[in-house]
Amino acid sequence: DIPGHEGNRLNAAYAFGGPELLLETLEQNLGLEVNRYVLVNFQAFAGLVDAVGGVDLELSNEEVQYVNGYLTEYNNLEGRPEGTDYLDSTLSGDLHLNGPQALAYCRIRYIGTDFGRTQRQREVLSAVIKQAPKAVLTNPAGLMEGLLPNLTTNLTEAECRQLSLQVLSLMSYEIVQSSIPIQGSYQNASIRGMSVLEVDFVANKAYIRENIYGK
Repeated sequence: DIPGHEGNRLNAAYAFGGPELLLETLEQNLGLEVNRYVLVNFQAFAGLVDAVGGVDLELSNEEVQYVNGYLTEYNNLEGRPEGTDYLDSTLSGDLHLNGPQALAYCRIRYIGTDFGRTQRQREVLSAVIKQAPKAVLTNPAGLMEGLLPNLTTNLTEAECRQLSLQVLSLMSYEIVQSSIPIQGSYQNASIRGMSVLEVDFVANKAYIRENIYGK
């Protein structure tokens, strides 16, 4: 249920009303009490990965092929020469990815359905977070240059300053991952011609209350 609109996929909330409507939709449907956001574009994501020195990930050869395919689109978007940052198409296994390559990896949506895509995104973010404390100390200018021109936020300047002072301690937190909807709480459905997941929101709200808010 998207406030002020007919029911739709969750990402439609962002298309209809930006991050503010998306946050309102998350709170209404899942009880997530979030009122601050940081919105990053492709350039910011790639810049962040580059600022921490890239990421080491295990890729199948099929994933390597898709990375090169998404790099074609990114290179066109950024006005970079065709073939820039392409991986050797014969490779597989443990690979070191730079920012554009990691972005392309995160965008793969044709291997393992959309759940596979979100898993790849979490892998990259986990690797970035693991390396971020070192980058904060050794490459703070690179972090700022890669992020600040390419993000939008409703955090105030004072809030940003306060968070920056806590960054090293925040990065030391244990990372716990999960995905919503939780296993066994959804089924495939077709609604108004859209292939969607029909979700048990009561079960997912209860999971979130327990695992995020401890209630």
